[in-house]
Amino acid sequence: MTGDLERRYRRLLRAYPSAYRSSRGDELVATYLDTADPDRRWPDLRDVADVLGGGVRQHLRARGSSGLPGGAAIAAVLALAAGAMLAVSWLVVIELAPMRATYEGSDPFAPFRSSSAYVWLAWLAAAVLFAAGSGRWCRRLLVLGLLLTVVAKPVAWLAVGDWSMYAQAAVENWGRSVLLTDPAIPSGLALAPMAALGVVALAVPSRPGRFVRWVPLVLLTPLALLAVDPVIGVMVALGRGRPWDVPFWYERATVSIGLTVVSVGVLAGACAAGGYRAVLGGRGGDSAARGAE
Repeated sequence: MTGDLERRYRRLLRAYPSAYRSSRGDELVATYLDTADPDRRWPDLRDVADVLGGGVRQHLRARGSSGLPGGAAIAAVLALAAGAMLAVSWLVVIELAPMRATYEGSDPFAPFRSSSAYVWLAWLAAAVLFAAGSGRWCRRLLVLGLLLTVVAKPVAWLAVGDWSMYAQAAVENWGRSVLLTDPAIPSGLALAPMAALGVVALAVPSRPGRFVRWVPLVLLTPLALLAVDPVIGVMVALGRGRPWDVPFWYERATVSIGLTVVSVGVLAGACAAGGYRAVLGGRGGDSAARGAE
């Protein structure tokens, strides 16, 4: 049984770089076998997680991605991917969506619905430039996106002017008072996640590798499919009653909140992949390696 268990542990060690396996593989296997129960035939799930986590950390070290700079770079790439997801979502569900009759006449940023459209476009351009291998130009566009995020609401207020006439029409059409906003004035629910992600994404590497550079564009595609009105309508209907009772921006905030949660999870995954010690500037390493030393 020990022979079978040893073979399975050695297969798990393929998660490590070959050079690391050659120098430390035997002592790692010996450490795991010493802590295993005598009748065990398969590696413990905790050992599996430990081996896989240690393998990821050693691969990151081999590529110079350990320590605080490496952890920040990983988080930055995934923050860029998360921001690109949100940018596509808001372009689809807000900027390019048909205008409700209640709000007709309030489109100072045509062909887009709001001033935040230029924030989303800056993010998408940054993701495209990163895919082209230019991390420096990507950072410049992210800075532009952050500046546009700051001025989006003030510019919209100046462009819209008096919104009271549209608010009065909406109340008369719906027959009761509701919380109203002009669709041309972007919501903080959309802008706040982009500002936070933009700061993190400024740490993207200047010369990303051939695989890393495509991560933002590849990841944005599946989650951008969430940004469709049927999904939003169903979720709003479940939470607030009739979807048409919810103002323009708020009825679509579900997508932003959902993708922001995904974004936080992605960033947490980046820290976990780099190892909490690596992100904090420590040495990292798996428990078996520490026990073997």
